[in-house]
Amino acid sequence: MNNNRQAPDLWLLICIMALLALGLVMVYSAGSVLAFHDHGDKFYFVKRQLFFACLGLVSMYFTSKIDYRVWKKYSKLALLVCFFLLVIVLIPGIGVVRGGARSWLGISSFGIQHRNS
Repeated sequence: MNNNRQAPDLWLLICIMALLALGLVMVYSAGSVLAFHDHGDKFYFVKRQLFFACLGLVSMYFTSKIDYRVWKKYSKLALLVCFFLLVIVLIPGIGVVRGGARSWLGISSFGIQHRNS
């Protein structure tokens, strides 16, 4: 097995972490009053955002370990799946209108791009 893996780009990681930190500050700034009013915790939205940011970082780590040729091999299939998903939102009963846009997938009580309030 050939271990010619390069170390991750340090500047790219620094930029990613800086953007994540800036995003957390913006979420706090924009939502702390509403979070305190609705949930009794001014960091409610920040905690949720931090959870999903950590989930994204873990996903980034694992996907970075996969050779890029694997992604290239499945790129046409991924493109077809994306087109399929774009089309099925137009089907009534599957595609749900929320906020004036039919860009949501809703199956039973499960929804993609949906935040329960």
